[in-house]
Amino acid sequence: MCWIPIAENRRRGLRSNSSELSDLGSGRVVTRTVTNSDGRTDQPLIGGRPVPIGRYQLMFSVGEYFAARQVPMSDPPFLDQIPLRFSVSDPEGHLHVPLLVTP
Repeated sequence: MCWIPIAENRRRGLRSNSSELSDLGSGRVVTRTVTNSDGRTDQPLIGGRPVPIGRYQLMFSVGEYFAARQVPMSDPPFLDQIPLRFSVSDPEGHLHVPLLVTP
């Protein structure tokens, strides 16, 4: 995962959860991460093994991120929790999920 906030230079500190989704849409949290100064996670979201074929969701906590940096936002914030759903069809494939956001 790569996170690029266009409103400022700092990329460290965005929290996200990745979940594996069931056929019913409910999720099981697989990882909880925080981005580093490059706007990336230090480790792959699912590492050390092929990513199982299935449906997944990344939940980005951008409202919390901007609030912690005292970025002016509307109340409620226009962007707060951003879900991004995707599917994996090739367990050996390389996945890159960019996120570009501004308050």
